[in-house]
Formats: sequence, structure tokens, C-alpha cells
Amino acid sequence: MRLQAGEILQERYEIISMIGEGASAEVYKVWDDRLESFWALKVFSYSDRQSAGKDVQRFYAEADLLKRLQHPAIPKIIDIFECTFDQSLVSGKEDDCFDRQQVFRERNLTGNEERLTGKCPVGAEKAESEEITAGRQCGYEICLVMDLLQGMSLENILRQRQSYSVGDILDWGIQLCDILSYLHGQSPPLIYRDMKPGHVIVGSDGQLHLLDLGIVRSYTAGKEADTEALGTRGYAAPEQYGSGQTDCRTDIFGLGMTLWELLEKCPQKSEAEEETHKSKVRGRELRQYGGERIAAKEEKACHKNYLQNDEKKKNLRRILCKCTEPNPKKRYQSCRTLKAALQSCRGEKAWKLHILKFHELKYHKSYVLAGILVLFFICFLGNILFQGTSTFMKRRSYCQLIRFSGSESTEEKMKKCEEAILLQPEDLQAYQTLLSVFEEKGLFGAAESAEITALIEENREVLQKEEGFDDLLFRVGQMYIYLFKDEEQDLQERLQLAYPWFAEVREKYAEAESFAGLAEYVRDYVFTGMKEEQPDEAAYRALLKDLESFAEEEWPQETNAYGRLLTAQEISRLLYSQSAGMQLCAIDPVEEITLLQTIFRKVEGEAVTREDCLSLQQETLEEIKGFIAELQKI
Repeated sequence: MRLQAGEILQERYEIISMIGEGASAEVYKVWDDRLESFWALKVFSYSDRQSAGKDVQRFYAEADLLKRLQHPAIPKIIDIFECTFDQSLVSGKEDDCFDRQQVFRERNLTGNEERLTGKCPVGAEKAESEEITAGRQCGYEICLVMDLLQGMSLENILRQRQSYSVGDILDWGIQLCDILSYLHGQSPPLIYRDMKPGHVIVGSDGQLHLLDLGIVRSYTAGKEADTEALGTRGYAAPEQYGSGQTDCRTDIFGLGMTLWELLEKCPQKSEAEEETHKSKVRGRELRQYGGERIAAKEEKACHKNYLQNDEKKKNLRRILCKCTEPNPKKRYQSCRTLKAALQSCRGEKAWKLHILKFHELKYHKSYVLAGILVLFFICFLGNILFQGTSTFMKRRSYCQLIRFSGSESTEEKMKKCEEAILLQPEDLQAYQTLLSVFEEKGLFGAAESAEITALIEENREVLQKEEGFDDLLFRVGQMYIYLFKDEEQDLQERLQLAYPWFAEVREKYAEAESFAGLAEYVRDYVFTGMKEEQPDEAAYRALLKDLESFAEEEWPQETNAYGRLLTAQEISRLLYSQSAGMQLCAIDPVEEITLLQTIFRKVEGEAVTREDCLSLQQETLEEIKGFIAELQKI
């Protein structure tokens, strides 16, 4: 039933005028006496409450939804109430100016459980039944008070053939994408389902507002179809007719159909075309006064705008074709991606990266998963290439450091080896090269010993994993025996310095085992103050075994000849110095003689040319001859 201007509802809302009328509701402009503000009043009229049916639940659902949403484009709910009236009184009045307050029974339902149950208050059903019995039929109205929006709907703009451009369509589309993104971003996502020109208001400030959220539904994952097929024919997506469940892509279809209608009914002369026509007129005027260059420049600019506007139409049509695909999988999968396409069509560079929420991804998870896998593979491959390039450059620098030219001094070589070790501390080649530099220098003293020991101990954790680490330790031990030079260090002292290095690898190398055994014997029985008792036969037998191993093993050729001769001389002296004790333990002197003869042959077989080596060789041979002669007398 249509309300009349001047009528007052709820002793508060005065009807000013009707704003609009739809299939199921009427909208009025009302004045609120309490808050002294203008509002919009949406009225749903029925013959009685029973005939309202599901519309009552839908009405309260819309009210609850509007209360929950907070967006400038969605009107806010102010009040909710329902009322009944006597239709017989209204229909029997010849004068339309009657006092509706006498026939209305109104009640405020804000915060009442009746909004959920749909039941009348106690006594209301009884009163209604009494009036029907008395021959009077009661009408029923549901009223919703909300924000009053100033502006014109897109439907009215189309109906009145008002002027707008393709740029306006793009701007409206982008704004509607933002509004729908807000609804889809709720938890659970809200699906509007009724996008059409009549539900979009263009405000006086150019901002859009969305009306009629009565059939909005929450998206339910796993549901095959909607409970009820709702929407406006011509704008509703195929799935709204029962072919599937509506989701965010349903609203994209409705938005595409709305924008498509706006584009097809766009005035024939756009702003760019009007501007081109005006420029031609101005051009003719300018030419009359000699402004040829200015006129040509202005016409060229306007023609360029015309071409750009025509290109926008073509691009927009392609976008809308994708929006209105019957298959939801072929549409834009979210309003964010649609907005980016519209911005690109408008000429904006949308470089902003949007982090998609889960509900925006779940409709195309396979594509997202494939993209993630491709991205992961690209990153993995790029990381391998980067590491490979870095490793190659690092290895190249390392190799250059441990390769020497003939002009480099020993100090420069040592410095380059240290730099190589810092660059790749796990590579053993630099350590071996440094030892070779020490041998080339002919000196392995206290400073060199401290340097190599510090480098190895600092990187021992990574070096232990390398296959040639034992070889490095064994070679350092040999350096102490054959190359270490210090005025106060004889063989006994060098054996103690080499012992820690040989002890780690004694099970792998026979020479390391013999030198480690000699070091233990010297420590226990030769150094004064270490042990008070004398060696027994077993200790002497062990000593002979270690000396025999030294005598029979081939001498390392990488050590210098002087060091080998000096070691042989000191080994011979050590053996002869223990001969008296061996006699006491009943060890046959022949064993000592045989061992000395073996050492004699090895010393004699050394091919030396240096004077100091020749002198040492001759001195060692004479000493061994003397030791053998003395033992033969026993």
C-alpha cells in the first residue's frame, strides 16, 4: 500500500516523498523528528503476514547484513520495524487524506527475537484473528530505515540518455570491483548475486553506492548449488539458475553484463569525438587568422585522443567478454584481477602487487600450484647458476694464488698460499703447496712450524672431512724429522715435536709408526727424569723393530739430502748408545751390527754433490764403521 506525504510512522518518521518503486518494495524519503535527519525508508507490503513468507526472513537477513558491513558505498541501517493496517478502512475511504495512525498497529522489532522466528508478539495473533472475524482484512508492511543516498542510478542514466564516456564506464567498473572485493573479503565471502544498473547509485560526488543486498548469500565451500535460484534475468550468471553454486565469479558475470549494457548504450558521440569536432571548428577559425601551425597541432592532439578512446572500447569489450563467459573457470577469478585489467585499459600502470587471499585462490588452485612450482624451479635453477658462477670465480682465484711464476720470492709465495687458505680453507692443495715452499726455502724452523700448525688447527673441523688430511699430517711430521733446523734441537727433540702428527696416522703409515715408537722410547728412557727404571728386553726389542723399519723403508725423496743424512747419523748414534743395555738383556750384538750395516748402505747410496752433504755423508759413514768395529769386539 502506497504511503502518503505527511504520514508519520512510529511517531517519528514523516513521509516526504516517494523516491523509487520496485517489484517487491517502495522507497520513500522520510524526516526523522528525533535525530532531525533525512533517511530512506524501504517498505515491503503484503496482504497479511502469512503471505509474506520467506520475504520476511530475507528482509531481516538484509537488515542484519547491513548492520554488520562498514563500507562507504553500502548504506547503513538505522531502524527496523513492521506494522499492520486495516485494508477495509483504507479501501472504503473516499478521501485519501485519512488518519493512518488510527488504523496502524506498529511495533519496533529492533533487537527482538521475532526477527528470527517471524512470530507475532503475544496477543497480536489473537487481535488479528478477531478483526478478521469481524469482517476486516489486515495488511502487513515491513519497513527498513537506512541512509539516504543523493544521486542517480545507472538505470536512470541509461533511461534518460544522459551523456557519459568510456572513461566513466571504466571508473565505475573499478569502483564496483572495490565494493565487490570488500564483500568477497568477508569471512565467509558474501556473494551479491544481483548486480544490475538499477542497484548502482552514482552519487553527486561521483562515488558509487550499492543497493538492495536482500539476496546476498554466504559462500559455502563444497556445496554443489544454491538453495534458491535468485537474481535478475539478463544479468544473472548461468549458475544462478541451478547449474552450480554461486561464488565470487558470479558477481563478476553480473558486473560484466552491467558494464556491457553501459558500453553498448554509450552516447554515439563521446567526449573525444566532441572534442575532435570542436577542434576542427577552432582550426578553421585559426587558419583564417594565419594560425596554421597551432591549428594543425591541436587537430593532431584531438585525433590522437579519438584513436585512444576507440582503442579503449575495443580493449574493454575484450575484458567484458571474459567477464561474461558461461564457464566460471574462464572468467576473471577475482575482482582484484578484473580491476587490474580495467586500470590497464584506462591507461594506468598498476605495478602494485596484491597479495591474494585464500578465498581468491581456491577456484584455480591447480594454476596457482603450477605457478608456485615453476617459480620455485626458476629460483632453484637461478640459485644453482649463481652458486656455480660464484664457485667458479672463487676456484679460479684460488688456483691463480697457488700457481707461482719464476720471479716470485719465497715470501711472496708464502703470502699467496695463506691467502688461498683463507679463500678455501677446506682445500688441502694450498697447505701442501705451503709445505713445498718451506722445503724450497730449505728451512722449517719455529716460525714456519707455528704458522702451519695454526692454519691446520684453525680449519681442522673442515679439513678432517677431506680424504687427503692424513697425508698432510704425515708430511708435517716428516718436516720435523728431516727439515727442522734449530741450534738446540737434536733428533730426540725433533722426535717429540713430530710425535703428535705421527701419532694420528701411525696405523696408516709404517714410517709414522716407527717414528712414533722411537719418540715414545726416547721420552720414556732417554730423557733424564722421565723414568727411573732401565729398559727391559721387550723395550729394546721394540726399539730395534722401529729402527729396522726406518732402515728398510725408502727415504722420502721430497726431503732434502742433508736432512736424510743427518737423520741417519743421529739414528746410528741412538742405536750405539743403547748397545750396553742390550748386552745386559742378552741381546746378540749381531742384530745391532746388521742394522748398522743396513743404514751404512743407505747412506753410502745417497747421490749428493753439495760440499756440506758430501762432508756429512763421509762423516756418517766413518762413524758407522767405528760403531760396527766396537760391537764386533764383544
